[in-house]
Parts: sequence; C-alpha cells; structure tokens
Amino acid sequence: MPWPDVLIAVSTGALGVFALAMLRDTATYVPRLSSAAYALAIAGIAAGLYASGLMLGAAVNMADAAVWAAIFAVRGAQTKGE
Repeated sequence: MPWPDVLIAVSTGALGVFALAMLRDTATYVPRLSSAAYALAIAGIAAGLYASGLMLGAAVNMADAAVWAAIFAVRGAQTKGE
C-alpha cells in the first residue's frame, strides 16, 4: 500500500469524523445545496482515487460521501423554494 494512499485515507477520514458530529447534533442544519455538492464532489474524488489504484483512499472518500449524503437527508436546512 503506497504511502500517499494512507495519507489521503487518514486525512479524509479525520474530516469524516468531524462531519459525523453534524449528524449527532440536532441543532445543526446544513443547506441542502452545500451538502449535495460536498457529497458529489467527494464521490468524484473517490472515483479518481479508485481509477488511480489508491483503494484505501477511495474507500474512505466513499464513506465520507455517504456521511455527506446522510447530512443532506437528515440535517438539510429548509430554505425558500424547498
């Protein structure tokens, strides 16, 4: 396993842990456009890592994309037009 793969996985995993805190806190609301953009962008990064052969980084990024998708579903802010 190459060291960049481990570095990417650890760094992204740390960000995912902090994003999990948003799911626990019932007072937190994130605009749906923002959380959807994060989920899609992180899934795109995961696809690029997978295509590059960095499987650990890809797996952690997909897990983070799932966290942001859950934030979209559970903590999405109700704004005008939604």
